[in-house]
Amino acid sequence: MKTYFFRLSVILLAMLTMNACEKGYTAEEETKTGNESNVTLRVKSIEMVPFENTTISRASTEMSELCSRLQFAVFKDGEKKKNISQQAGDAGFGEAAISLPEGDYQLVVMGHSCTGTATITDLEKITFPNNKVTDTFYYYGTFTVGNDSKIVELDLKRAVAMLRFNLTQPLTENIKQLKFLYTGGSSTFSAITGFGSVNSRQTEIRDVASGQKVFEVYTFPHAQEGKLKVTITALDANGTEVAETVMEEIPVEVNKISVYNGVLFDDTTNSSSPSIKVKGDGDWDGTINVN
Repeated sequence: MKTYFFRLSVILLAMLTMNACEKGYTAEEETKTGNESNVTLRVKSIEMVPFENTTISRASTEMSELCSRLQFAVFKDGEKKKNISQQAGDAGFGEAAISLPEGDYQLVVMGHSCTGTATITDLEKITFPNNKVTDTFYYYGTFTVGNDSKIVELDLKRAVAMLRFNLTQPLTENIKQLKFLYTGGSSTFSAITGFGSVNSRQTEIRDVASGQKVFEVYTFPHAQEGKLKVTITALDANGTEVAETVMEEIPVEVNKISVYNGVLFDDTTNSSSPSIKVKGDGDWDGTINVN
């Protein structure tokens, strides 16, 4: 009997020791794997044409001149596995080294200039701080991790359309801000389709400097082409509305600038319905002429 209990005690002690060792080993392996990278994500180029009339080529444009933030999000079977955020000025801006087990993955990269990071938990509903949209670039694709280390080179492309108001005469001195309220686009982005995914009511407020004539806002169109309805309200120093203009059916297109040239408000009535001439800026991709 004594021999039986002795053997039983030895077996139980051995089992407890094995369990303790297995748990510790697993944790160490996870930590070790997290510190060793087998996948390098590298932004190779941004496919776009500059907003402005410049001679800067795509190859020579610094990424930090186009966006102040980069975010890499890796998914597997719809679940996010890795999330890396970078800011312009960080060492290695545009490159991320990560560790992943073997398998197939989805990758989305967002480049933007918002005040904070985008929320990338749903590939079809990527949102940005305060629903504000800046010039935005993206990549979406898949890759496979095997036994060997892997470098994934990424080509980002522009995701937004811009609406530019080019005033032919400055605003009156009592106007201190312009509020742009526009519908027809989206402030939420789908990396899978490359277009806006929610019907948004976007609002942007721009301070007005003395003599300023150019104002710009952005949106994610729901398809390659779309149309916006824009209400522009002029506010004085107290935030009181002093004028308003409504523009209907303004065409927008991904990677194009729609330009309005004219006046916004009638000095006599404090409101106007100006004729609209919109064109796509050739510095982006082609032209659109609408009367």
